[in-house]
Amino acid sequence: GVYTVALARRVGDAGRVFAVDIDKRVLGELERRVTQAPFPQVEIVLGTPDDPKLPQGSLDAALIVNSYHEMPHHAEMLRHLWRALKPGGRLMLMEPFSVSRRSEPRGTQEKAHLIAPEIVEADLREAGFEVVTRIDEFVRGSEGSNLQSLVLGRRPAASLTRPASARRRGLSPVSRH
Repeated sequence: GVYTVALARRVGDAGRVFAVDIDKRVLGELERRVTQAPFPQVEIVLGTPDDPKLPQGSLDAALIVNSYHEMPHHAEMLRHLWRALKPGGRLMLMEPFSVSRRSEPRGTQEKAHLIAPEIVEADLREAGFEVVTRIDEFVRGSEGSNLQSLVLGRRPAASLTRPASARRRGLSPVSRH
């Protein structure tokens, strides 16, 4: 919820901010903060580990900070986010990673609360996003080994092109099976 208040101020009364979490306790605290402020443009949403429960075609942008590596159902989550974004909408992910561990398997990295930007970029492409920018060293950790990566993806414009793997198999834009 750190970014919720800043985003609510930025979009103003004419905009809308969806604050999503799967933890009712966290959402309760956030709801208290936005109600006291008040920020009526903030909508609190209880998501699930595989679905943020966002309305289809409603978002100009989505922001995930230091939590993508915690998502056990990343493909499903990206599929739902892809659908929630308007054509041309943007998804920004900021995640910690370790230079020395970036070649380790995904599961090993996730257990260490890390994920290499190469993995995130591949996930975005598989989900039908166009990767616009990737910055591997957005913020350096205090010891120089832990870095913050930034990956910015954009949902394709109205043509809604599908990933090549999905086109070959005749699947929806973000299916993996």
